[in-house]
Amino acid sequence: FRHRIFDRLLKKYVRRGKVNYNGFKKSRNKLDNYLCRLAHTDARRIKGWRARFAFWINAYNAITIRAVLDRLPRSRSAQKRFSVAAKKLNFWKGWKYEVGKKWLTLNDIEHGILRPKFKDPRLHFAIVCASIGCPSLANRAYTSRNLYRMMSRGTRRHLRATRGLRVNRAKKTIYLSKLFNWFSKDFSQKKYKHRLLFVAKFAPKKDRNFIRKNYKSLKIKWLKYSWKLNVQ
Repeated sequence: FRHRIFDRLLKKYVRRGKVNYNGFKKSRNKLDNYLCRLAHTDARRIKGWRARFAFWINAYNAITIRAVLDRLPRSRSAQKRFSVAAKKLNFWKGWKYEVGKKWLTLNDIEHGILRPKFKDPRLHFAIVCASIGCPSLANRAYTSRNLYRMMSRGTRRHLRATRGLRVNRAKKTIYLSKLFNWFSKDFSQKKYKHRLLFVAKFAPKKDRNFIRKNYKSLKIKWLKYSWKLNVQ
């Protein structure tokens, strides 16, 4: 399964993690063509664990973009105020999309497939919920070849941003994205043992040793999470 259509759209309409949704509107037919291919492809027949992993990450991100287009206000000012977390939208649970020959919500893809089947916490920095508070959307599609590299890059990018990580050494306090609170178990798997050891692995170099040496005693505070649209 090739993701060329989606890759070209991302390169054209995503810059520094911000999405040009008005541009995507102009290319809606191409996006729908890609979504049609996702719908009629049996993901179980895709060869290779990485290729299947990449398939579901791209599916989540492409569906999210399409879901935003379906609900996006026309005026630019209204777009800046738009929030995917508005209860009336029921963004993640209320709508099903055909993908991999199944009808699934975005929650089904994330919590029923990606998290339990692939068990890699870096996926939380690859799938993007269209808000400012979430990790930046990559301007390339995921493939079996670039999967690990891009997931690690996305994780490091988010932990370099002030919405992802801040460290106060004097107060021995670490300020983290709420992703590490919501998905604490994912970041505390055997490979990493503790969510702060995961953070230490991908944090900026200047903070890695400090976090690694003090992870048991550091106080954690959660950063404010913005649900406003990550629109250009």
